[in-house]
Amino acid sequence: MGLSEVADAVDARPTCVSIAGQSHVRVGKVNQDAAGSWLFNPASPTPPTVAGSATSWPMNEEWMSSLMEAAGASPGQFVALAVSDGHGSARYDRSDRGSAIAVWLALQVAAVAASRMADITLNRKDWLEVEVPRRLVAQWRRFVLEDAGDQSDGDMTDDTIRRYGATILGCVVTADAAAFWQLGDGEMTIVGANGKVERPLPEIEKMFGTETRSLCLPDAVGDCRVSARFDHDLDEAEIVLATDGLPNSYPTDDDYDEFLLGALERRSGLGPSFRNSLIRWMGRASSHSGDDVSIAMSGTLRTKTTKERINE
Repeated sequence: MGLSEVADAVDARPTCVSIAGQSHVRVGKVNQDAAGSWLFNPASPTPPTVAGSATSWPMNEEWMSSLMEAAGASPGQFVALAVSDGHGSARYDRSDRGSAIAVWLALQVAAVAASRMADITLNRKDWLEVEVPRRLVAQWRRFVLEDAGDQSDGDMTDDTIRRYGATILGCVVTADAAAFWQLGDGEMTIVGANGKVERPLPEIEKMFGTETRSLCLPDAVGDCRVSARFDHDLDEAEIVLATDGLPNSYPTDDDYDEFLLGALERRSGLGPSFRNSLIRWMGRASSHSGDDVSIAMSGTLRTKTTKERINE
């Protein structure tokens, strides 16, 4: 049973978009956000799609091969999404690279998690809650230090890591299991088939002002929230991840939810042009917040066959 057995459904494919904020464009600063989306099918494997800063951070052939190998260990199809917001201020002058690294590694962790979620001999919930944050943070710091070594005088300190500071939101969904994780600000939502909007992760106390939890902080592993679902009810639902620039463009959470519902409602009529429309809508949103805005959308998740739906 796969995630897209209704092959002719236009909205059964994930997408991601990232746009530089107006405040950054005015001063010539590059997009600090990154986004990624991936529908992996073992029968016809393809690499992820990325947007924002992730398009300019080169993954070498060896690493890409390891990514595809990790995905190939999954016994079935999966959808993976990731978004990251580089902090962007002067203290975080390489945060565009930090967000790019975060998205690529979140997709790799998602691929590994997809195979682990299929292993019923494993305590899957414990594995996800422990290993997803540990692997993500450890690998991000390793890649950051390698990148800094290529571009600096080799002073590998906490200050070096801080310069790459970024948040990360990610998820992976298989036919019968799902995992969600978040470190730092941003918005993760599930829109059910009935149009109900929910947040899959528990609420956490917000930090003061514009401060946020981050991959670059010492408590990153402990600050990462993780949630897992097994035998889930996500058939015909949609998962949407966004960096904080998008929800911050709306006065309230309800207003942001209305934007999502309106976008999803219009998608079926727009067909292949939906992504271009999404870019326009996000551009308008960015004009309100001034911040970079990024989104990753799963597309309508198809985890049941047409026959199974008829028999329900």
